[in-house]
Amino acid sequence: MTNLIASEKYKFVRSKALYVTLVGLLVVVVGFLTGSVYSYFVYGEMGAPGYQGIYTPTALDILLVLWFPVFIAYFAGMEFQNKTVNNALCLGKSRLAVYLAKLLAIFAGVAAMTLLVVTVTTIVQSVVFGFGAMTISEYLPYFLRIVGLQLIFLCAVASLFTMLAFIAQTPLMTMALGIGYIIFSSALQQMVAVLFDGQLAFIREWFPSYYQVALAMQGLHGGDPAPVLRGIAVSFIWAVVTTFVGVSVFKKKDLK
Repeated sequence: MTNLIASEKYKFVRSKALYVTLVGLLVVVVGFLTGSVYSYFVYGEMGAPGYQGIYTPTALDILLVLWFPVFIAYFAGMEFQNKTVNNALCLGKSRLAVYLAKLLAIFAGVAAMTLLVVTVTTIVQSVVFGFGAMTISEYLPYFLRIVGLQLIFLCAVASLFTMLAFIAQTPLMTMALGIGYIIFSSALQQMVAVLFDGQLAFIREWFPSYYQVALAMQGLHGGDPAPVLRGIAVSFIWAVVTTFVGVSVFKKKDLK
């Protein structure tokens, strides 16, 4: 397992998929910030202070998550297309170990994307609008808590896309399934909220993305800890179930 993780680390650092994704995401973040900076200089509208940059992954919402299947499709899906996934299996590595090593590398990619968004937004907003009324000693635990929670919720979604990659075993199909899920889940949650007047609101609470948004909208960083714990539990269930399904399918697949 250690050798597999080291191999995934090497592929992760040298992966074109990672850097292409980060550049594309950077363009999105710059576009996102352009509006508030323009409004400030043209209309004098004050934007969010720098310390609130930690909530940008939530503000971007789908614009961030859409990059996950793109990255995973080429980082994991290309291994099947190029047959490189067979290399580890030929060395006697178990399919479970191969899957978990790839999943950890994908989690690292999610962390890199999230930290890029937070870092760029925090710097730009601090330069233009000021950092805000929060000291560094106050900010650090605040940063670790909020970003840590966001990573838990986002990695749960990434675990689903990883499962899809090991089921589809092609980059294009992985990307199509991932984007299809994002559109479907978003539409389902909106439909439940609008058509059923809150009667089926519990359905939304089974999606990690619900807690990602609620983190900013309802201030889950303080007050009642129950929503935070529920969000962590839901994310854990998603990660475990999707990993179990992904590994089970991978074990049964014939690799040519």
